Amino acid sequence: MDACQWFRGGHIANARAAADGHLESINNAIAARVTLLCGTDLPPADDVGGLPSTVVELMFLEEAGLSRLASLQTATVNPARLMGVEDQIGRYARAFGQT
Repeated sequence: MDACQWFRGGHIANARAAADGHLESINNAIAARVTLLCGTDLPPADDVGGLPSTVVELMFLEEAGLSRLASLQTATVNPARLMGVEDQIGRYARAFGQT
């Protein structure tokens, strides 16, 4: 299912018109060392060109200047830290989260 089906033509045009501003905003946040979180207006698993929307968002973050690892961290350890549950969720490791 193509994610664009959920948006009207005006929404898509507005998003395209704002793209440069969004990219500049992300670049400013990266330069300022802001802790970034992955987010999208679509449900995380919605199909965008054959990939889940979250994966596409991670690719956009990498294109904007984050390393691949830093992009992945926007959807894993960064949210866990900001929620104060980094000892329970947010990473993959042997026996992590087991009590």
